[in-house]
Amino acid sequence: MTGCGKSTVARALASALRYRLLDVDELIAAVAGAPIPAIFAADGEAGFRALEAEVLSEVAAFVKCVVATGGGVVVRRENWGALHTGVVVWLDVPLDVLADRVGGDAGRPLVAAAADTPGGVPAVLGEMLAARRPAYAQADVRVSAGAGQTAEAVALAVAEGVVKFIAENPPRFGGKDGEEPSPAAGG
Repeated sequence: MTGCGKSTVARALASALRYRLLDVDELIAAVAGAPIPAIFAADGEAGFRALEAEVLSEVAAFVKCVVATGGGVVVRRENWGALHTGVVVWLDVPLDVLADRVGGDAGRPLVAAAADTPGGVPAVLGEMLAARRPAYAQADVRVSAGAGQTAEAVALAVAEGVVKFIAENPPRFGGKDGEEPSPAAGG
């Protein structure tokens, strides 16, 4: 979700692992030559999501990196193929913490005008979370993070969750049902 700390935690995790950090929102702004609010203003959410899907598909080819995506990347089913080229992590942060972090931040187009709506930012975030929760629940790893936790502590919880997920779901190499592939003829 917006405000959960994806970019900050990803930065801490990438640093600890000595991996490259790829922030999809930063890459989108660089590709478009405009900040995200300007992309939303010019092309709407649909235009932004199309560009996001293109950038994500390119990022999926990289290895040894931590990728921070926008919270809405899960709304497009076609993004899941790119997401699952790695381990998908959901930073699950309580709604009140998200609302405190996001406020009326003009850099977050989907909540920027929420202060003027009934229920304000918490109501808008609550609706977004309710709509996205089923998709978030499909993540490989879920890390609960609340107020007062440092990015480093959350990054450590993410790393532990990823290690556990990989141990419980080892990659399959080879043939059917994890069998070793048969040697190629003549080789």
